[in-house]
Amino acid sequence: MPKFAFLTLPCVFPEKQEQEWGIQFLRQISHRNESYTWNYVDKAVGLMSQQTGLLTGIKNIEPPTRLSFYPYTSAEIDIFDGQTETNFNAGLDVKYGISKAFTLDMTLVPDFGQVAYDDVELNLGPFEQIFGENRAFFTEGTELFTKGDLFYSRRVGNTPIGFNSAQREKLDNEEILENPERTDLINALKISGRTERGLGVGFFNAVTAETKAIFRDILTGNRSEKITEPLANYNILVLDQRFNKNSSISLINTNVTREGNFRDANVTGFLFDIFNKANSFNFVGEAKMSNVNLPGQNETGFASLFSINRTKRNLRYGVSHEFANETYDINDLGISFTNNYNNFYLNTSYQTFEPTGIFNQYNIELYANHQRRYRPDVNVASGGGLSIFCYDPRSICLWRFC
Repeated sequence: MPKFAFLTLPCVFPEKQEQEWGIQFLRQISHRNESYTWNYVDKAVGLMSQQTGLLTGIKNIEPPTRLSFYPYTSAEIDIFDGQTETNFNAGLDVKYGISKAFTLDMTLVPDFGQVAYDDVELNLGPFEQIFGENRAFFTEGTELFTKGDLFYSRRVGNTPIGFNSAQREKLDNEEILENPERTDLINALKISGRTERGLGVGFFNAVTAETKAIFRDILTGNRSEKITEPLANYNILVLDQRFNKNSSISLINTNVTREGNFRDANVTGFLFDIFNKANSFNFVGEAKMSNVNLPGQNETGFASLFSINRTKRNLRYGVSHEFANETYDINDLGISFTNNYNNFYLNTSYQTFEPTGIFNQYNIELYANHQRRYRPDVNVASGGGLSIFCYDPRSICLWRFC
């Protein structure tokens, strides 16, 4: 019988003498397009997470105190052109189990020097390049903070907001001695967990240091400075109530406050994801409000999403609507490529989950969409189409008519 330490499970243990846990094992054979599960999963019913097996017989759990420290130091010596520079860093990571339900993670003066480098590409397009998160602090225990897609963790310690302006404002008789591409993270902490009654609570806070660009006048040798990113505080608060096994209602607020006369931002979102008792219909809704404070100017934006989908049996259908006005902006702590839209979508499909005739499965889908710009109100695109997918052990066929 395999053994594991409860210390490795940062989850909620109900106050029961005997535990009941959901469990599932999955094996995938890619070259045969086959999947095997320990507990039977009926694809016509709903999500796989709703059809786990049951693990019983776990009794009298008394998890030990969850407290760990990870101190670290780093030293660097740079020798170039007869000059020597030294750099020394020290910091500490702490993980503490506040209770059976909640965990505190904290990092002080973190050093991400061992993190994998980004695969940077020459970006000639209008949109910024998206990078994955390689810092462990921002990948572990962050499920709650992703609610509503309002948190892009790479914003913390990202390029200073004045990095490009320092390049543009440089005078002809000046050279840039320093213009850091990243801000330094001073500290960060997150508290997350879920109570026995299904209430998830998440709190995140991070502070980044002031960043400056340094110029030198070629003629006089005088130096000057420009703040490209002031001392900044990043904050997230999330409340997520689960009920009826797989339904939830969430409230999330993100905030970025910068010291001095710089841009500040706040975003609030209300979300729901509800299934009926039969798990045959899913109702999803989002309402978000952004507020950006600029020197002498405030901008408030709104966005919403609503969809209804039939999620059970062979015949399925859905309708959805998404909206954002022209001032909706979440890019201080989140990421969004577009706003100012008012779009409608409709789809219906018929699919099989067991072999029928010569096919193991097939899916016929009819869809339509109507996309508009919100202001001014003009038609951007409208269309629809038919797609047919079928699979048998010898071949895969796909037809699409738009």
